[in-house]
Parts: sequence; structure tokens; C-alpha cells
Amino acid sequence: MADTSQGKTLDDVYGIMSKLAESQAMIAQSQVSLAQSHASLAEGQAALSRDMSELVNVQKEALEAQKEIAHSATESAHSVKESAHSVKEMLDLQKKTNAANAPPPPTMDAGSRLTRTFELLEHILLHDCVAMETVLFAQRVNKCFNATINNSKLLQQKLFFAPVEACPQDPSAFVDGVSNSIAMNPLLTRSSVLERIPLLFDPSTQHLRYIQIEGDKRVRLLPDAPVVHDENN
Repeated sequence: MADTSQGKTLDDVYGIMSKLAESQAMIAQSQVSLAQSHASLAEGQAALSRDMSELVNVQKEALEAQKEIAHSATESAHSVKESAHSVKEMLDLQKKTNAANAPPPPTMDAGSRLTRTFELLEHILLHDCVAMETVLFAQRVNKCFNATINNSKLLQQKLFFAPVEACPQDPSAFVDGVSNSIAMNPLLTRSSVLERIPLLFDPSTQHLRYIQIEGDKRVRLLPDAPVVHDENN
């Protein structure tokens, strides 16, 4: 019995030792696998470090390229500015050359300067020795004459194209503060005109006379013609 018990105990011990050996073998394999994993991880970290280093190098190259581009742009802008300055100098030189080679402006004689001066031409045409017909036809001379005559109030009054107010220093020209006469256009005083227009013309005053009839101011025509109201009063 004792031998049998001792034999079972040895078998159990062998079994335990066998299992322990298997466990140790498994642990050894696990350690080998872990070591391989550590080696793979180290390789991965090394590769990552290399990639990071390459990325840093790429970034440095990109910064250098940007600096070069900025420098090139600055040089280009400076070149454009210099070119623009050169073109401006050339244009100025060309203008000076053209001005130097340009023919001198035509000199204007005294007569032309006079007719182109509004005040002088107006003063001449207003002179009593210049007849109204002369002023009237002078509009055909040129644009200067035409513009002066059309834009001068005094010349328009001389041509009877604008109303002429009575002189306030002449008391006989007013009745109760109202103008007592209308200036007559000399062209209408001609016999050929008066034969066709039966107006009462007073040669002594060179006016058409107003008369008071029934409190109204009217223009009297020929004695045998009816009295006509003056539409302007």
C-alpha cells in the first residue's frame, strides 16, 4: 500500500512538473512575442521620427521658397516702378521735344484782338456813328460779332430787341409814376412803313404817344381809326 501511494505521489509530482514546464515554455514564447512587439514598436517609432524629420525639412524648404518668391516679387515691383519712371521721363522728354519743334502760335493782329474783346467791340457798336442797320447786319461778320451783339443788353436795346426803360431824370416821360411814352424803332418811322401801319407817330419826340381816355391808357391811331387799348398796360 505504501509503495502504491508513493507511486501516485510521484506521478502527481511528474504531472505538476510537466505542466510547470509547459507553463514556462508558454511564458518564454510570450516573452519572445513581447520582445518582437517591442522591436516592431521601436522600428515604428524610428520610422515616425524619420518621417517627422522629413516633414520638418519639407517645411523649411517651403519657407525658403516663400522667401524667394517674396524677394522676387519685391524685385519685380521695383523693376516695374523703375520702368514706369523711365516711361514718364521718356514722355516728358517727348513732350518737351514736341513743344520745341511745334510751330509758334499764330500772332493775332490788333483788329482781331479788338473784335475778340467783348467790352471793346460792344463799345464801338454802341457809338452813335454806327447805325442800327450796321449793327443788325454785323451779326453776319463772324461768331465773335454775333455773340457780342446777342449777349449785350445795350446792343439788344439799340436794335429794339429788348425793352428800353424811360429815363428817370426826364419828368415828362412819366405820368403818375408810369412811363408816358414808348420808344419807336427808327426803321418803323420810314414813310414806306407808316403807309402800311397806320400808327400815330410824333416826329418831334420820336415816340408813339400815350393818351388818357376814360381813365385808361391807350394808343391812339390815325384820327379816323378807332381807339385801341394797349394790351401791355
